[in-house]
Amino acid sequence: MYEALYPQLTGTHFTVLSDHAPLQYWKTQRDLSKRQIRWLDFLSNFDFDIKYILRIINRAVDAPSCYPHAQVELNALAITTHELSDEVIEEIRKSYPDDSFFKPIIKDPEHYQHFSIREGLIYLCDSRLYVANSKSTREMLLRQHHDNENHFGNVKVYGSLSSKYFWPDLSKDIRKYITSCMQCRRNKPSNQSPAGLLHPLPIPEERFSDIVMDFVSSLPKSNGFDSILVIMDRLTNYVLIELTYKTATALDMVHLVYRTWCWRFGLP
Repeated sequence: MYEALYPQLTGTHFTVLSDHAPLQYWKTQRDLSKRQIRWLDFLSNFDFDIKYILRIINRAVDAPSCYPHAQVELNALAITTHELSDEVIEEIRKSYPDDSFFKPIIKDPEHYQHFSIREGLIYLCDSRLYVANSKSTREMLLRQHHDNENHFGNVKVYGSLSSKYFWPDLSKDIRKYITSCMQCRRNKPSNQSPAGLLHPLPIPEERFSDIVMDFVSSLPKSNGFDSILVIMDRLTNYVLIELTYKTATALDMVHLVYRTWCWRFGLP
C-alpha cells in the first residue's frame, strides 16, 4: 500500500489503525529481526503513528480477512492456480516409462489394485496424482506449494502437496528444497539452540593408560566370525584388532579384552 501511495504519503503525517496489537510497539521495539530491519528502513520514509483498534469496531478492515464466505472463495481461487497445464501433464505421461517406480505399473496395472490409470496418468486410490521422475515438474510443484504460499515450513508444504500429488521420497525432496530456499534462509531466524563448546578428552600422561574401543559388525563371515573389535591406545595410537561375533555379549567382550589387551599391557 505504501509503495502505491508513496507520492501522496510523503511529507504527510497520518495514523495507521490496526487490530494487531503488537504493531503499536513497532518503533520502540529493541530487538528486530533482519526482515523487520529492512521494513523499518523503508517505513522510515513516512511520518506516521500506529494506533491499536479492536477488531469488532474496525469496520474498515479488508473484507476477505473477516468474512468466512470470502475465505472459501479465496481458497478455491488458490486451488485453481495449482492446476497443471497441458504441457506439464504431457511431460508426466512421457516420464512414466522411464521411471523405475512406475514402469511396472504401466506394464501390468491389474496387479496393482491401489493404482488406477486414467487418460495415461497414474492415480492412487484416493485420487492423488503420481508424478514421475521429472525434475522440472517436481520443482515446479515444490515452487507452487512453497514459494507461492508464503514460504511455509516442511509440515505445511507436505500437507498441501501430498493432498494432491505423490512420488517416492516426497518428504525428503520437500526438506531439501526448503533448506535450499534462499529467501527462507535470509528471512527466517533459526529456532535451534546455540551449539555448545567442544570438550576434548584430556591427553593421557602415560601410554596404554587410556584406551578407546569400537566395533565393526555385519561383515561377511570368515571362519565363522562376522565382526571385529578395534582397541586403540589414545597416546601412542597403537591399534589392536580382534575377531569376534555380532551376537557376543558384554561378558564375552570382557573376556576378549582381558585375553588380548590386558595380558600384554596391563589394565588401562
